[in-house]
This record gives sequence, structure tokens and C-alpha cells, in this order.
Amino acid sequence: MSGIQFGWTEELATGIDIIDVQHKELIKRIIDVMDCAESRRFSTIAETLMYLSHYVIDHFSLEEKYMIDTDYPGFEEHWDEHSHYVKVISALKREPFITPELIHRIETELAQWLLDHILSTDLKMALYIKQFGK
Repeated sequence: MSGIQFGWTEELATGIDIIDVQHKELIKRIIDVMDCAESRRFSTIAETLMYLSHYVIDHFSLEEKYMIDTDYPGFEEHWDEHSHYVKVISALKREPFITPELIHRIETELAQWLLDHILSTDLKMALYIKQFGK
């Protein structure tokens, strides 16, 4: 991986076990995509992006259920971020060639976005859920 430092750290832990397990899996799969992109393994990157596109929908659905169940006040904004990410992955899946620009987009639009989302949006959501969960 050329640009960012990307991987699981305890700073990313929400304290909600299932969400943390899923975040670790998302990070692992994004690392796989980044590795495949750098080594130009075209079929593997396509397969991994396909898996990732399905996995984020399952993960986001779980988070959204938690938010609905606890009447989380930031639900709409959080949902908007999830929708944006699903669109980004869909766009990346349609890219026909592995280019330096695509690798950069994977690093910024998949990896860095996820870290930023967890650190800002998910940690705030998790704090609320732990405090007001039913």
C-alpha cells in the first residue's frame, strides 16, 4: 500500500462487538483490494470488490437497525454516508482497468473514508447506542 497507513487499531473500537468484528472484516477486505490493485491482479480485485459491495450492505443494515431501535438522532446523516459509500464501491466495481488513479481512489474513497467514518460517525453512534440502547 503506497499512500495511507491502513489497518485495525483499538482507536477504531466502538465497544459493540458485532460492529467491531464487521469493521475488522471490512478493513481486511479493503487491504485485500489495495494489495490486488498494486499487484494488478485484475480478477481478484473484481471478486474482492464484489464481496465488499455485498458485505457493506449487510454491515450498514446492522448499524441502521441499531440506530432505529434506539431512536438515534443522527440517523439520516449516518444513512446518507452509508448510501454514498455504497455508490463509491459500485463505481469502483465498474472500472475496467487497474490504473494508478484507481489505486489512489481505492486508498482515498474506500480506505480513508472508512477510517474517517468509523472515527467520527460510528464512534458517536456507538456511544449513543451504549448509553440509550433498549
